[in-house]
Amino acid sequence: MKNLSLPIIEAKNAQSNQDPWLRLLDIEVSDDLTVYYVRNTEPVVFNSITYQPCGFSVDSIQTDTKGNLNEVRITVSNIGRQVSAYVIENELRGRRVVLTEIYHGDLDLDDEIRSEVYRIRDVSGDEKAVTFTLGHGPLLIQKYPNRRIWRDACTHAYKVS
Repeated sequence: MKNLSLPIIEAKNAQSNQDPWLRLLDIEVSDDLTVYYVRNTEPVVFNSITYQPCGFSVDSIQTDTKGNLNEVRITVSNIGRQVSAYVIENELRGRRVVLTEIYHGDLDLDDEIRSEVYRIRDVSGDEKAVTFTLGHGPLLIQKYPNRRIWRDACTHAYKVS
């Protein structure tokens, strides 16, 4: 479980807040370009990165009791056609997307409430919005410790009685 700072715990438990809770969106467009968006009306600096204001919505993130990996849909505003230009110029499927939630009144601590990493599975859009379908990366190419997944027998020699 993540340990939260005392100001964030107090803000979470408060009856009302003056400062908003913000969602940050990091989209890896290419190997050398990542775009940073915040669902806010003005830019926000978090962890020395300036997030540009952009309208986006995140569908509910649900977990499955059957062990299936969750899939999330994010719809990003495409009014200036900047997002669709990224989609046309680059192959975004398989690229990394990070969703982070922060408390705006506690930005000097650089402490996120929750951060989740996804991979882009599908992209669709029009002149108004671009929708990204996000999922987890391919499990078969992830690195695991050798003894956890690749061995079918214990490598330790125990005393035989």
